[in-house]
Amino acid sequence: MTGRSDAASPLLVGCSGARDVESAARDARSLVPEVDLLEVRLDRFADPQAVDLAALARAIGRPAICTLRTSAEGGEFAGDSRARLALLERADAAGFAWIDVESDLADALRRGRARRIVSWHGPSAACDGAERVRALLDLDADVVKVAASAEDPAEALRFVQSAASAGSAASRPVAAIAMGEAGRYLRPLAGLFGMPLLYAALHPARKTAAGQITAQEALEVHRAKQVGPRTRVFAVAGRNVSASLSPSAHNSVFSAQGCDSVYTALSAGSFAQVAEVARSLPLAGLSVTAPFKASALAFAGSAGEEARGAGVANTLLADPGGSFRAECTDAPGFLAALDLALARPEAALDVQLGRSLDALLELDGAAAFSRGRGGIRTALVYGTGGAARTVSWALCERGVSVRVTGRSQEKATALVLSLGRGVEAVSPARAAALRFDLLVKAVPDLPGNELPLDPFDFAGEGFAADLVYSPLETSFLLAARRAGRRTIPGLLMFSEQAVLQAALFLGLSPGRVRPAVVAGIARGLSRAPAARSSRPC
Repeated sequence: MTGRSDAASPLLVGCSGARDVESAARDARSLVPEVDLLEVRLDRFADPQAVDLAALARAIGRPAICTLRTSAEGGEFAGDSRARLALLERADAAGFAWIDVESDLADALRRGRARRIVSWHGPSAACDGAERVRALLDLDADVVKVAASAEDPAEALRFVQSAASAGSAASRPVAAIAMGEAGRYLRPLAGLFGMPLLYAALHPARKTAAGQITAQEALEVHRAKQVGPRTRVFAVAGRNVSASLSPSAHNSVFSAQGCDSVYTALSAGSFAQVAEVARSLPLAGLSVTAPFKASALAFAGSAGEEARGAGVANTLLADPGGSFRAECTDAPGFLAALDLALARPEAALDVQLGRSLDALLELDGAAAFSRGRGGIRTALVYGTGGAARTVSWALCERGVSVRVTGRSQEKATALVLSLGRGVEAVSPARAAALRFDLLVKAVPDLPGNELPLDPFDFAGEGFAADLVYSPLETSFLLAARRAGRRTIPGLLMFSEQAVLQAALFLGLSPGRVRPAVVAGIARGLSRAPAARSSRPC
């Protein structure tokens, strides 16, 4: 499962998004060697026809693609066909290595020194990708490129798979792109489909197409140039997971273990879409987050003890027969976080304040269920989703008396009835009249830093845990600390559940993968801490 020699790596195209010659030249100078081509979107320049293209090519000083996209194809050029044709001919003569020409001009553009990308951009990936590719095969292309906006991840996959299959059948290089958030998870997988080009933005704020990943993400998070047709694919799936730390954590493990595997982030509107992708891609394993954890358990053909007990699953593992096995690493992950905070509250606070992540190396979810309750006798869990179910069940396994509350009393009651023992539903008003050793916030942050659960409403000392891991110190944890409680940041639970997942994915011990998971989390936090999600684990 190490190395890959079955296919050539895709060329990584760094999409500049520059709007003038100086910015394009600056982008070219900043490129790392792993970026093979710079794409210059000439249509983004204020007056493309006034640009000295020969001077631009010299300023770039490396192989580059000249692209001139019209508004009909998602670009900004307003000139007519004659003007477009003249600019592309000038770019060819100026020394650009590649010219991207839209399909309507391909026959009119004479073949010059540059290699040719003949492209088509459509409004919907619901169209037949194979049909679009076949329509371009006779247009003298070195690479055929088709791109369309996808409404959901299953539609995106169908478009890309059919287009890639048509290219393979014709023995022609095809780059197929499902644009938008629904297709983002496929961007790092260009090599999986045998595509010759992988497009990525050079700047997070200057993306040239919806759903682009950055070149930094492609190289440092996904190792996308190493992805090939035999690479195993894993993913985190949820309502919106584009900012999840999971790809950084798991790809760090794959890199450390020398695995031909890649992990991506799959945002979906329904679990039915996730299930279709899981079967059709196919996926070797899934991390499942809100709001799909109960659906993941129902989807699986078999389940581990924790998943059955909690009634939800955050992990799916592909079986050889094509079905999936469900596991729940959230439960031992939460108890490991609780154990560490009980034993070393100062280490948990260091994580919360971003002073040190060393405590993540000390967690031990594999032994979490064998320990005692450690002074926690009563707990209030605020939330009624999959995360709340998991934490309530795990605490019951410890012999803790658990009460559940939330915005919906009906949902809180339903959660209690489904767990079946040791848990009681209470209203927020009733909860505030009771004393708890542990408060657990198992819901996303609210807009404006409003607290769904205010620690100042509860008397007494004790602990407070937030399952949200970004920011590291949430408004809830800050309030809890000021109210005199010791705090448990969500990153502790997130880290340990990821360690246990990675061990399941690769059939290794948690100790083997823990250092790489923690290193991946640290790198992910350093790359874009302000962009992270405020969802619970």
